[in-house]
Amino acid sequence: MISIAPVLISALVAYPGFTDRPMDSNGWIRFMPEADTRIHYVSASGNNSTAKYYLRSDAAVGADPYNPVGPVQAYATLASALTAVRSGYGDWVLLKRGDTWYTTMTRYPNGKSVSQPFLLGAYGQGPRPVLKAGTSSFCAMWTSWSYAAFVGLYIYAHSRDPN
Repeated sequence: MISIAPVLISALVAYPGFTDRPMDSNGWIRFMPEADTRIHYVSASGNNSTAKYYLRSDAAVGADPYNPVGPVQAYATLASALTAVRSGYGDWVLLKRGDTWYTTMTRYPNGKSVSQPFLLGAYGQGPRPVLKAGTSSFCAMWTSWSYAAFVGLYIYAHSRDPN
């Protein structure tokens, strides 16, 4: 089990093969969804009862899933989005930039493969989304958790900060 406290995550991966992925000119892995990847958007102004997932081919997503071109029906909580993710598939959960959640990971879905990981990342413009875990660990990484990537997040154990 690992505990993450305060950390700015550019890319945390739970499988060493991700280092072989294509990178952009700055050396960052640029994950892109596969045709069957379900993208679950999460926003502090979302609604868990009306939220839906999107495929990369949906008009609202456009060419860049990190910056959807149309309005998306987002979840309000990370927990609800994680409940909707299929373990063993390359599903994504993207948190809205500029939003803050007081939460921990409640479910640990596996990805499908190195090319189709479960991805927890960010969408939109602005500062990275903030996940405040309080006195808990944000996530516990078990050896059975595989093909997962965290990208573009700020995870902070705010109640354990001595400052």
